[in-house]
Amino acid sequence: MDNFLACIGGLVSARICLLWLQSCLLLGFGFGAGPACLGEAAEEESLPAIPSDPLQPPVTFSLPEYQPAYWNDGTTDRQYCHLAGTIASPTRQDNNNCYNYALNVDATLHGDSSFAQPGMGTGVLYRSSDPASLERAAIADGLEYVGPTYPDPVAGKAVVVLLVARDYGFHWSRQDRDGTWSHKNGREAATNLDHAGLRITDPAKADWGRYVFYGYFLVDAGPDQGLGQEAIFGETFPTNVCQ
Repeated sequence: MDNFLACIGGLVSARICLLWLQSCLLLGFGFGAGPACLGEAAEEESLPAIPSDPLQPPVTFSLPEYQPAYWNDGTTDRQYCHLAGTIASPTRQDNNNCYNYALNVDATLHGDSSFAQPGMGTGVLYRSSDPASLERAAIADGLEYVGPTYPDPVAGKAVVVLLVARDYGFHWSRQDRDGTWSHKNGREAATNLDHAGLRITDPAKADWGRYVFYGYFLVDAGPDQGLGQEAIFGETFPTNVCQ
């Protein structure tokens, strides 16, 4: 009863009184069991709040930065000396094409003097510019085809796109860390501009000239320039082949 009077007199908090009354009524003790009920209520009131689980860090892609200075180190203006695009030049700009650049694999770091081609490193070289053939060859190289819709983030992976001009050829572009896209056409300089001179924010809507957007692939490109992990190396030819 003392606890009941304390509640009436406003000597304890309204929450404690409410908990005490609920406990007493549920247990059927009535007001005579006030001390025990109030003790339980007070103990419950003093329990610390259970902290919520810490938020997990969001899963993100591992995208390389756009660093054109690394890839655009000059060209020798020499002629092509092999059907695969072999040239006698030590520069990264001369020895890396769109596939090398998109997958972030610098051929000059591997003694490879030929432009990489889908499937060349794994013996499943594509036979035409047919999209299905290119897709099979790229998958053999370790790429994972996602489809025409931008993929959900996968830890450690980067994103590239395949563009195809049927009966003509293909082209590749990669997403950089700032979310935009860049590419390198053969021996030309790497750039983040499309055919219309605009920065590429959506590869499915960019102006690629004669090329048409095909779909997204996941790759092990890594964040460091030139150190991608996919097996896309081609043949190695003598450095004097163009002399």
